[in-house]
Amino acid sequence: MNKGLFIVIEGIDGSGKGTQSKRLKSWLTDKNKHATTHSVFHTMEPTGGKIGVLLRNALKDGTIAPKILALLFAADRIEHCKEIEQHLEEGKIVISDRYLYSSIAYQGSQGVDKEWIMEINKFSLIPDIVFYLDITPESGLKRIFSRAKSYEHLKNEQKERDYLEKIDSLEKVRKNYLKLADENPFFVTINAEKTRKEVQGSIRKVMGRLLKAGKTSNDKDLRYFL
Repeated sequence: MNKGLFIVIEGIDGSGKGTQSKRLKSWLTDKNKHATTHSVFHTMEPTGGKIGVLLRNALKDGTIAPKILALLFAADRIEHCKEIEQHLEEGKIVISDRYLYSSIAYQGSQGVDKEWIMEINKFSLIPDIVFYLDITPESGLKRIFSRAKSYEHLKNEQKERDYLEKIDSLEKVRKNYLKLADENPFFVTINAEKTRKEVQGSIRKVMGRLLKAGKTSNDKDLRYFL
């Protein structure tokens, strides 16, 4: 049994995963600064490894078939899981910005069979807890477009077309996430429509209770920790 704690942050684009995962790392690091174990390791998918870099380029290309993307994610995840497992064996708290469930939600929304995705990822470690940051596609895209300088030069009709296409695709992704949250007791859904401070407060509330209770994801429904 691993000595550490494996935490995953999931959500659609614009839900604030990166911000919240880094804030959680800072909080946990400060909380455990006097402890001899449970240092905190922050990671993400795609990784910064060779396959991860290849995958990032494939995502930018936008023409790679969803099934191939799922295979690339699985290949990248093999190395990622080895790294995560090593940190867990050392007693560390591992926080991952995206994980297996992104593949199920995103490639699943593009027609790739969920069971097949699970099969090619059967080596994956099961997290102790997954925080799903739930936000509507409209709110998520508003955040993304408000900070995307490259979007400003587009004509209004192109912006509208691009916006509507993204709304439709992200709505499918969100439905997959909500289904995962309903099916898995180690998923905790956080309302990401709230302010960053409020979202982080909800995450810390659950984490505080989880740390106090110990590793319980195998036998308790963590949704009741919220």
